[in-house]
Amino acid sequence: MVIKDKNNIKYFDNINRCNSFFLTKIKESRSSLCLTITESSTYNKVYTKGKSEFEIFFYRYIGFNILDESLVLPEDEYEIFYGNHFLIYQKSHYLDYISKSTFASDEHPGPFTHFGINCLNHIVHIVSTEIPEIKKIS
Repeated sequence: MVIKDKNNIKYFDNINRCNSFFLTKIKESRSSLCLTITESSTYNKVYTKGKSEFEIFFYRYIGFNILDESLVLPEDEYEIFYGNHFLIYQKSHYLDYISKSTFASDEHPGPFTHFGINCLNHIVHIVSTEIPEIKKIS
């Protein structure tokens, strides 16, 4: 699945307009994943009640990983994506990894997309056959 229109993802622009986020909750169960991200304070980058908070549900994923933000290599010209906090990749090293280390294909389980969530302290990569459902919880 190649997403050609980010407008199909509710709150995509809202998330990308925020200053920065913390990954505040992770829940995984039977190939589904729920992430909660909370906007950080603009000035001191700390968790502050009353800021925007979103739950991001991936009802079916192929793979995901969470990296320590301080150890992530800078993006290179190879990767093609749009977004700054919530990213949608058209080409990435993680997609290459999934293609080489699984038998996932367009035929089974179906076309898939790499999503990224850049937070303070964590970088999350998810490859899924479905567009995530995003709910604004505050």
